[in-house]
Amino acid sequence: MLSLYRAALKIRHEDGELAAHATGFYWRHAGLDWVVTTWPVLSGLNPFTGEPLTPTGFLTQRLRVSCWDMASRAGQVEFKRTRVEYDLKDEGQAAFAAPPVVDGRVVDLVAFPLPNDFVMRRSLGHAGAEHLERIEPRVNLMVQDKITSVAGDDVTVLGYPLRSYTGLNLPIFKRGALATDTNMTVDGSPAFLVDAATSPAMSGSPIFRRVSGPPQVDPQTKVVSQFHGH
Repeated sequence: MLSLYRAALKIRHEDGELAAHATGFYWRHAGLDWVVTTWPVLSGLNPFTGEPLTPTGFLTQRLRVSCWDMASRAGQVEFKRTRVEYDLKDEGQAAFAAPPVVDGRVVDLVAFPLPNDFVMRRSLGHAGAEHLERIEPRVNLMVQDKITSVAGDDVTVLGYPLRSYTGLNLPIFKRGALATDTNMTVDGSPAFLVDAATSPAMSGSPIFRRVSGPPQVDPQTKVVSQFHGH
């Protein structure tokens, strides 16, 4: 269930007014859970030119990250939205004055540590809850076979291009394709391009390679289905 791998982000001014909204994803490192997004989401600046990304610009004062609690009641899984908010102010803003640099190259990523048990908190005190432990929302803990990817292959982008979402706050799925060869560089950087109809608010979205299997016909219903994996 790819919807579980993303995080909805809201960037606010000190007075609580919404400055921008964006997307992130969950990562596990050094025994901690992190939310990862792009540096421009928090700085409001282009990492390569230093110019504001919006006409008025913005300076992040507060960052809100949304996730879910999960519980099992009477054999049914229930989801409830939960949030954590960071008050960045001067010290936090100073951390985003310039983009991170690794091995002499600008890295367009930042990460925040999350509270313990925040990512997909589970309530296992009810009958039928054992299957909740099999749900893993952290991108780097996905267990999948390695596949070769080349230009033209399908990908799925998950994010939040809209300002308001109701219910479970599920992400929007956008279909795209690898637009350059993955074994070549882009402007000398170890990167490749993806072609997809996304929006600025989908900055920080996780991108999953999409693999399709051959169509199969159910012998009883005669319905044709096709396996899709990521």
